Amino acid sequence: MTRPKPQTARGVAAAIRAQIASGDYAPGGQLASTAKLASEFQVSEKVIYNAITLLKDGGVLVGRQGLGVFVRTYDYLEWRPDTGHADWAGQVLAQGRIPSAFDPRTTTEEADADVARWLNVDEGTPVAVSRQLRCVDGEPVQLLFHYALDEGGAGASVTEPDEATRDGTSADDEEQEVTTRMPAIEEVASFELEDLPGTPVSQHARIRRGADEEPVGVTVAITRGDRVRIVYGREP
Repeated sequence: MTRPKPQTARGVAAAIRAQIASGDYAPGGQLASTAKLASEFQVSEKVIYNAITLLKDGGVLVGRQGLGVFVRTYDYLEWRPDTGHADWAGQVLAQGRIPSAFDPRTTTEEADADVARWLNVDEGTPVAVSRQLRCVDGEPVQLLFHYALDEGGAGASVTEPDEATRDGTSADDEEQEVTTRMPAIEEVASFELEDLPGTPVSQHARIRRGADEEPVGVTVAITRGDRVRIVYGREP
């Protein structure tokens, strides 16, 4: 029995997803033209356009100006956060890729809800913030932030977060929190995702505590979900 053709944009999008999953379109492969797809599914070109938009927003397809629409590819870099953020460049080099990073800059800001929770302070408390944009092969892939209480107005270095201290107490304990979400507006700009809707980010917070169990700082790595695979545990 022949299955009926989908008549809605969502139905066509689901059918194209199935074609990709079955191998009819390989990663990086070009999608058929709008006219051809309209003929194949027996719908208007507007329905095809809307279906393609849904798939772009879902991270399945990507448009290239003047070339067409292609199945989106995902080229992952392996990152092991449990080895320490300072080892990031070494991990990138070990995989035959080229790391680069902008110099970190430090400012004083008011703690938002997450930072206040991590540092166990009131929302709006002044905190020192160091931030750095990291790239792989020239492409921005990670934003790294370090937050510490703004005691004396000096922030801790984002390049050596494990040495962050408060009141002279070294961090000897830590807690890690991982969240997956869609990027904020400023993250879309930093990661150049304006033409890549549907790209999630992972947020990895590493909260360090002193001998008195009080937080002494938190390092937050926000990473493009289409470029980095986060790995924990024993290395092969």
